[in-house]
Amino acid sequence: MFHDDIAAMCAGPSLPRTSLGEAVQAYEKDGVDRMVKLWKQFALNLPSPEREQEIEEPFQTTPPLVWVKAYLSWRVRTGTARLGTRITVSTLQKEFQQLRRCLRLANDFSYPNRDVQVVKKYINNLAKTEGACTATRHKSVAYALDADEIQFYLWNCSERVYAHPRTMVQLSFLLHIISVWGLRTGEMTESSTHRGSNEGIHYGDVCLSLARCQDGVLRYQITIALRNRKFCRGNEGKV
Repeated sequence: MFHDDIAAMCAGPSLPRTSLGEAVQAYEKDGVDRMVKLWKQFALNLPSPEREQEIEEPFQTTPPLVWVKAYLSWRVRTGTARLGTRITVSTLQKEFQQLRRCLRLANDFSYPNRDVQVVKKYINNLAKTEGACTATRHKSVAYALDADEIQFYLWNCSERVYAHPRTMVQLSFLLHIISVWGLRTGEMTESSTHRGSNEGIHYGDVCLSLARCQDGVLRYQITIALRNRKFCRGNEGKV
């Protein structure tokens, strides 16, 4: 069935190409703006005329993988570090993800999965080739005051009867370590479904001792060694 208004729309002038700024959602804007700013700074290293094109309007063409790898190496050398002398591998992985998002928004392009895996492998190798940091930020599961409240409830208010009285001591000890050391529960507990897959911390890795503080008062001190963090072997651990 023929419709005059539909035919008029089809015969009308084509709309201009949507810009990156128009395509981005509000929640994405900060990350995309930051990525565009960094890419323009990196583009100074590109040959002409690509240099001028990328500085004027980034991501209108698909960057070859050699550009992406060069950008990541450039970020390791010039980026401002928060945990060490160089930015972290985790930061580089997030920036690569943000770069791919910019390309999807700008020209509806996505790298093939094969290329994505190649770049991810390259990012992991930057720890050796460029000195990218592998340290992780300390993230507490709960504030110490929250852990204290839970401990108070367990010992003074809870009516639950455990199968063994030592379970209460073990649970309290676990809560204390998690709150003070900022460990995630998956780094300490072992799933029966994947038995033997997690050797993040054992009882032998925890040393409880008395230490004299600067004011001369003796206080308890807990030293924890993480030997094999799950999925993070070879990275800098927390001791």
